[in-house]
Amino acid sequence: MNYKIRKVFNVITTVVVFAVLFLYFLKSVDPRLIDFSQQPIFLTGMNFFNDYLVLPGGLAEYISLFISQFFHFALAGTILLLLVLYFILFLTRKLLLIFFPPDYVHIIQFIPVFLLAYLHSKYSYTLKPDIIILVSLLFVTGYYYFINKRIVLRIALFIVAAAVSIMFFGGVSLMLFSSLAIILEIGNKKGGSALIAVLYFIIAAVFIFVVGTYSPYMNFDKVMFDIFIPEKYYKPFLALYPLFLSYPALMTTGLIFSDRMPDIMLKGDEHKTINRIVASLISIIPVILLLITIRFSYNKDDKALIELNYYANNNDWYFVLKAGEKLPLKNRIVLFQINRAMYFRGRLLDDLFNYDQIWGEDGLILTRYYNSRILMPISDYYFDLGYIKESLHWANEALTKNDFQPDAVKRIALSYLILGEYKKARKYLNLLSKSITYRKWARHYLKYLDNEDLITSDPLLRKKRDLMPKHDYFANINEPGIDLYNLLQENPQNKMAFEYFIAVLLLKHDIGHVINNLHYLSGLNYSHIPRHIEEAVLLYLLRRGESEAQLGSLSISAPTRDSFSNYNTILSAKYRGNLQLARQELSEKYRNTLWYYLHYISPITTKREIKERSIE
Repeated sequence: MNYKIRKVFNVITTVVVFAVLFLYFLKSVDPRLIDFSQQPIFLTGMNFFNDYLVLPGGLAEYISLFISQFFHFALAGTILLLLVLYFILFLTRKLLLIFFPPDYVHIIQFIPVFLLAYLHSKYSYTLKPDIIILVSLLFVTGYYYFINKRIVLRIALFIVAAAVSIMFFGGVSLMLFSSLAIILEIGNKKGGSALIAVLYFIIAAVFIFVVGTYSPYMNFDKVMFDIFIPEKYYKPFLALYPLFLSYPALMTTGLIFSDRMPDIMLKGDEHKTINRIVASLISIIPVILLLITIRFSYNKDDKALIELNYYANNNDWYFVLKAGEKLPLKNRIVLFQINRAMYFRGRLLDDLFNYDQIWGEDGLILTRYYNSRILMPISDYYFDLGYIKESLHWANEALTKNDFQPDAVKRIALSYLILGEYKKARKYLNLLSKSITYRKWARHYLKYLDNEDLITSDPLLRKKRDLMPKHDYFANINEPGIDLYNLLQENPQNKMAFEYFIAVLLLKHDIGHVINNLHYLSGLNYSHIPRHIEEAVLLYLLRRGESEAQLGSLSISAPTRDSFSNYNTILSAKYRGNLQLARQELSEKYRNTLWYYLHYISPITTKREIKERSIE
């Protein structure tokens, strides 16, 4: 086919593929969720740079962090991600054209891009492997331009590129670069190429041995395999193996079979129409393969869970509830965030049982069974309550698991501002001021240091100071209801402490203590009794054989009284107290009530146990 026509088809295919990827990453994956999930931070200054420069392969991670910080913005993150993928595609095409006819390259050049599209659909996947591939391909492409130069020059170039690869981009980069350089030398078919290939293998092995043996920062396995070695908080994706192996595999295939590959296009002007049809089909194949890749890459449940936490982190409580509707409640953090959202939307004690509270109080408060994934949500919970010192404690715990985690650093800085410990606050605000992403936020709060007027005028900080307990006491993570009671005793105006305390009592079947704390309702200016408290009062009166409770100026609504009467009629009269027979009808009509929870959902009733290990 005419070169110009072939080029046009290649350009059209590439544009379509990247247009699809643009929409996919922007709308479906959303780089902001990648940023929130991974919590990357890039700091300007030599200290941060030196920390990565001394590690074999550290520069790859440094570059990855620099790019990843822009995932904080959906559009910028999408564009930068696509630029990385495009440059990988560009260099891949350059290398494949050495061994394959252009029409074959038109399809197979996209294989690494599709694998990377799959990997970037996973929210824990970082850019580091992309950077390793990009740099390795850049070195190989550069080396190829000297393939016909003098042997001494080629060997010198190989040694320099190999040294840079292993020292700054890791052993995986060296292995990829050296394997492709060896294939290029074998394909060169000039005198001494076989010996040069053997020499390159030896040089690469020596570099890996020396660095792996003498590096004070890494052992041999870590230097050599790096991103393929599982760690405590990292598990390598299986797709990394075909991704990195695809390059030597494709180039070896081209080296062996290039002379025997038949032309896809027919020769002669009389075949122009057929050739254009075939070219069109060849151009469609990559797009179809991409759509198939996207279909099997995208996980809506993974996205919904991260969205749930992302919206909660940004106080978008309506969207927290929307995301929660897509998720199973067996995940405690889903119930935790849904319950937070209901409180902030003024619905907690009216709609708590609209969701099956299968974990009881452990779906409301996470402290009894905690792990590294929920340290910041626990800090959020205490911050919401105004229990600043305990929020600070959990944010520091989170920071021990993820160095420089931005959300943890921000929480620590704000906590010290609220506590009036300005010297400590300055340390963390100065840290964030070196981040391009968080610089504006940090500089805003740096003005607050030693400025009580500014703090007092800030609604958030002033509110948290007002809610703070006046006396220090140890948090009771195993009995969170005690903490809530203490907070309420110190500040009867702490509405969240009251509602969460009542919710804990309801979830624990402690109806008597709910009744004992009804006097807080009037002080908190409730215009009506929340529905679940009404349900608790009616149940309490039934058990005590009484008809009225001391509710002050408030009264139980007629709809709740009717519901309670109907519930008891169905259970007692119609099914003669048989809970199993009554379950279906009660579920259809009253699943969202305290009474149904106590009979069927509560972990106290069902004996459901949490099988989670606490953090070490």
